[in-house]
Amino acid sequence: MSHTVVMMKALKEQIHEKLDNLEEKDLEEILSFVEFLERQKEKREVHPSPARDEQDVLMGLFDGPPDLADQSEVLLEQEIEARSGWTWKKDS
Repeated sequence: MSHTVVMMKALKEQIHEKLDNLEEKDLEEILSFVEFLERQKEKREVHPSPARDEQDVLMGLFDGPPDLADQSEVLLEQEIEARSGWTWKKDS
């Protein structure tokens, strides 16, 4: 048996031992949680997360350097050119 299979079997045995000692109310809560996990898994399979490049363009706002606010004055003081704007990048 592979290491993963052995680990899974051990985890399942631990879970079964714990479940055997729980009250009915606790078992109902666990069942509800497991059903929730199954629904989440189904959602991920039906609607997989978009690739990083396909994410909302606004996500780029959070990808900037952490000291962006500290650099704001320097950025604003940079020379404005005819082609300056949202797509302007110096030295690129």
